[in-house]
Amino acid sequence: MKKLVLLLASLLVGTGSILAENGKAKHAPNNAFNYGNSFIFMENGVTFSVYPDGEFDFYLDNQISVNAHAGFGPVGVTFNSGFDYNPYVQYDDYGAVIQVENVPIYYDYYGRVNRIGGIQVWYRHNMAYRIGGMHIYYTPRGLYNYHVGYINAYNPYYVYRPYHRYFVRPALGFCLVSYQPYRRYYTPVRYSYYQPYRYNTRRAYATVGKTYRYAPRTDRDQIYRNDARVSARSPQTRVDYGKSYRSDAARSAKSEVRSNRSQQSRSEMRREVQASQRRKATAASSESYRNSSVERQQQARKEVNRKAPQRDQSQAIASRSESRGGLEKNSAKQVRTAKQVNSSAQRSREQATGRSDQARKSAPSPQVRKAAPQSSRRSSGNERNRSGRSGNE
Repeated sequence: MKKLVLLLASLLVGTGSILAENGKAKHAPNNAFNYGNSFIFMENGVTFSVYPDGEFDFYLDNQISVNAHAGFGPVGVTFNSGFDYNPYVQYDDYGAVIQVENVPIYYDYYGRVNRIGGIQVWYRHNMAYRIGGMHIYYTPRGLYNYHVGYINAYNPYYVYRPYHRYFVRPALGFCLVSYQPYRRYYTPVRYSYYQPYRYNTRRAYATVGKTYRYAPRTDRDQIYRNDARVSARSPQTRVDYGKSYRSDAARSAKSEVRSNRSQQSRSEMRREVQASQRRKATAASSESYRNSSVERQQQARKEVNRKAPQRDQSQAIASRSESRGGLEKNSAKQVRTAKQVNSSAQRSREQATGRSDQARKSAPSPQVRKAAPQSSRRSSGNERNRSGRSGNE
């Protein structure tokens, strides 16, 4: 009997331990984001650990061997734990990391990280409530409670890695989060990465918490532009994801009101835009119709003006041709009449000469003899007159 009782007790203890282990395994993915109260994900080959207040740490998977140990224990392999990532990191004037290899890092006005690569971070009550597509919920005391969704398709759930235990918050002198919006007017320039940097150091030219405007530095630009293929990245559109709300109820009410107003305003704007487009289209069509009608009228007038001188010219040419034809006809008639007159005159002359010749032939000879002395007398008288004139002279 005693043996039976001991056997049952051992069975109960074994099943209880098995259930406990199964329960821990089921809740591991939810509680796995509690490594130092940070949220771990991978972006373009770099593992990041983001803390709720906006601080972060990172680790390069292909640059470090996690099994490196010293005689006194494990060596830090993350950026905040002291490993030298200067050959792969770009710094700004505040000493903040703005790029790890080709993964750009952006900050909001208060120095909190609000974008890492393609993953954005939103804040509420000074706590990160959303990372990518994952919504995070906290207890009233500000501790992590649970989350819904996942960061992105490449980070659907948490996977433990041995180097995750090395993620720590930055040291006190390197904390970049402030209660003042000191980065409101600061936008640094980032350069693409092709090869490790030389003589790159983390040096701060501006004080955290004080407003500072970006000014290019030749020494740092020469370090980051170490290859002919390096180019400056386009700056990010400044968006502040650090707005705070007093309560979730107020936030939800405001969001509902804002969404309704935005929908109404969008619909009104769409209507106004459509109406303005219609008015513009009608005005453009009417104006085009007017222009076309005016152009038609102008073309018709031009054609009429062109045809009028042509008609006048054709009429003048026709009149000229008619007048010329009439003159030619008149001249021809005159020529004909003149020819007829001349021919008749010649005929009359010929007839007269023929008659005189017949009369001379038919006249008696004594008359001819009498005419001869007259002619001689006349000739002698003329000679006398000529001789007298010559003597007087």
